Amino acid sequence: MKKALLAATVVASALAASLVAAPLASVPAQQAAVYKPLLDVRPEYLNAGYDEVKAKHGSFDRYLKDGLGIDARELKELKKDLLVG
Repeated sequence: MKKALLAATVVASALAASLVAAPLASVPAQQAAVYKPLLDVRPEYLNAGYDEVKAKHGSFDRYLKDGLGIDARELKELKKDLLVG
């Protein structure tokens, strides 16, 4: 999968996961305002994370391999299980 397509898929998956914030509708507004930033998934948050990974590891692939110890087989399984689209 090309990196741009993978990045777009990761963003789409993360934004879809942000639906977890829906239960905040049943929480009093004052409490919801406190928890919402913790549950929000925003492209700028993801981009900041990618920037930090690149600064510390040089690339996301290097981070997965050296930083997290994920091999190609594990990465394939993670993509299958976690990505939407």
